[in-house]
Amino acid sequence: METLNLTLRWFRFILRQHSKLALVYFFILWGMQSLAAVSLPFFIHFNIQFNKSQMRIFIGSDALYAGLAVFLFLIIHNEVLRGPAGFDRATMGRLGSRAFGYLFDGLLILTFVTLFSAVAGLSIAALLNWILDPKFVGGAISEAFGIAGAILVAVAMTARLTLRLPSRAIGRALPWPDVWRMGRGNTVRLLAGMLVPVISIVMVVVAVVAPVEALSPPAPPARGPVQLVSFRPNEALRTEPAAFQMPVPPSWSEPDVAFAPAMFVSLIWALGGTLQTIILCIFFSIAYGHLEDNLAPERDEWGY
Repeated sequence: METLNLTLRWFRFILRQHSKLALVYFFILWGMQSLAAVSLPFFIHFNIQFNKSQMRIFIGSDALYAGLAVFLFLIIHNEVLRGPAGFDRATMGRLGSRAFGYLFDGLLILTFVTLFSAVAGLSIAALLNWILDPKFVGGAISEAFGIAGAILVAVAMTARLTLRLPSRAIGRALPWPDVWRMGRGNTVRLLAGMLVPVISIVMVVVAVVAPVEALSPPAPPARGPVQLVSFRPNEALRTEPAAFQMPVPPSWSEPDVAFAPAMFVSLIWALGGTLQTIILCIFFSIAYGHLEDNLAPERDEWGY
């Protein structure tokens, strides 16, 4: 509870101190959400393909979002752990070196967690599939437990390894073994601190957007058939002709009555995503500050 209260106090401070940066982050995220809402579904449509300009927009917006997110994370970590922060050398490092190191560590964590959790999920599914009879319910059960196991492993490992990022942000990057040892005995707390704000904000966002989506007029029918790519257990990736047609979402060039609800839903999700990002960054900064003691040399029974 103390950590939660401290996180909320820092959250209010960050919004006051860096409101412009938070607003820029929010508008970029909203733009990406809106672009995906009105354009991305066309990619799976037979007679509508992305052109080069659309691909450049998607890639450019992703790069802009990633870069701004790293700057925002660095500023929050430094505000919490070091003191006043900004777009200066003390925060960003020499020639922005901390930003590049932070981005590299984030991608490394994402890659490792994805691979490890996938192996764990497949191992669980294979073990249960070997124990149970796949001809009956064994296949479905093993697949469900495999997915659940992979998600649990991914979230737990992310909670532990993310402690590396605050140390990178303040210029004192810890070795990976020390990062893992830092979270020893606190995995459940880290999980709770990561999941509680995410789930809470998602519930509020869903409660707001669900009535809007339910009351929105249906989109016009598709102009052609759709081909779906699906993955079947123990089978190769295969393409099957679908027996239905995908609805055409509202477009920028041809807006219809469904355009405004789509923009509103994107706005609410972007707002929720911005709040989640700031809160989680603050929480892991506070957790890093508290858990540094776990790296202290163990004392003997006399206290030396």
